[in-house]
Amino acid sequence: MLQMEYINSFNRNYLKLKTKAEEGGRLRYQQQIISTKKLEGLLPAMLYTADGENGFYYDISSMQGLDKWFIKEKISEKWVDKIMSGLQTAIWSLKEYLLDSRNLIMRRDCIFVNMESEKIFFLYYPYYTEREKSNMEDLMSFLIENAEEKEPDTTAFLYNLFAKWDRIQEDFKPEDMASLWVSHKMEKEKKDTLEERKERISDCPKQEYEKPEIIVERKKDLSEFIFGRHKKGKTEGCQKHIAAEAWEYKADKKKEDEV
Repeated sequence: MLQMEYINSFNRNYLKLKTKAEEGGRLRYQQQIISTKKLEGLLPAMLYTADGENGFYYDISSMQGLDKWFIKEKISEKWVDKIMSGLQTAIWSLKEYLLDSRNLIMRRDCIFVNMESEKIFFLYYPYYTEREKSNMEDLMSFLIENAEEKEPDTTAFLYNLFAKWDRIQEDFKPEDMASLWVSHKMEKEKKDTLEERKERISDCPKQEYEKPEIIVERKKDLSEFIFGRHKKGKTEGCQKHIAAEAWEYKADKKKEDEV
């Protein structure tokens, strides 16, 4: 069981977690990393030793746990996106130092919201092993219970997330949560884009396109030029033909008269 204690000191708030007495090489490495490095997306931690007791102080000043933050507010798409973005940032920071994301405490009271920036911060505890933690049921239940019912897509995603976790439980990792949210957003964007295209097409009035006047006039001029010339040529041809026949007739008549 986690031994958690909230402490107020010099106008700063801390979450205190005790550590085990035994320390292996890997645990010492994890302690040094989280207490000396500033890891994005994770609560700042300080290692302490007092009266033979070892542990961590996590700075939670100006922060509230999810359990308190969402007492009056529902978990909308905006907040799911903030939680998942914060989780992605935390996972990236852990991977940079070869730390395991399964040591994140994925509980409603151990995930914090900065009251000023509304950024999400996660708690990394080196001693939080698979054997000690039950699963992510607390967080999954919390998300479902506080889902914004006015947003069907977000609610559907959270139920789908719960179903995925319920199917594999202990094998479900924080990376799986972030990955499912990314996939959900991509599918939603494709769907929204397709619907927008359909709406634009349906809203577009059918137009009867008329040829510009200049084209009509040019076509008229060209038609008159071609067919008018043909008509003129035909008329002139007929007149020449008639004249030739008249000349031949006169010539024949003259010969007959002479005979």
